[in-house]
Amino acid sequence: MNIRGKLFVTLAATLSGAISLLLSNVAYAATATSNVTVTATVLAACTITGTTLAFPNYTPSNGTPDDIVSSAALTANCTSGTPATIGLGVGNNPTHAVGTTRAMIFGAAYLSYELYTNSPGGTVWNTTTNTLAYTGTGLATTVIINGRIPINQTAIAGAYSDTVVATITY
Repeated sequence: MNIRGKLFVTLAATLSGAISLLLSNVAYAATATSNVTVTATVLAACTITGTTLAFPNYTPSNGTPDDIVSSAALTANCTSGTPATIGLGVGNNPTHAVGTTRAMIFGAAYLSYELYTNSPGGTVWNTTTNTLAYTGTGLATTVIINGRIPINQTAIAGAYSDTVVATITY
């Protein structure tokens, strides 16, 4: 055998050994599976925010034939499907109200007024018997508060105010 033949035989033997070595170390892939359980709990939650109910100017001596009315908005937001009720407190001066359940104060003077779930003069809004039913949608919802100041009150001139607590129960 000549040199070329020996070289070919040596090269062939080396390649054959290398290929055998490579093939003996090849790992074949396998798979296994498992389920992963994913959970979440959605809690019932609600928020409520209010705005100012500003009545127009009230002049008791001008002979106005009608009550003074105004409205304001509450924004309620509950988790979708959450049943709730919205109530309004009687304010800070209920014992000074005459013919209504609420009164605003200026110094030592009081001006009676009322808040309603529907039109002024309709259903008086409170926190016990006359609440407003609401079911959450997951989006902010505007709820209107209607207010009325009865005519023929004797009141001194001034800027009257009161604070009423809006409550959402769910």
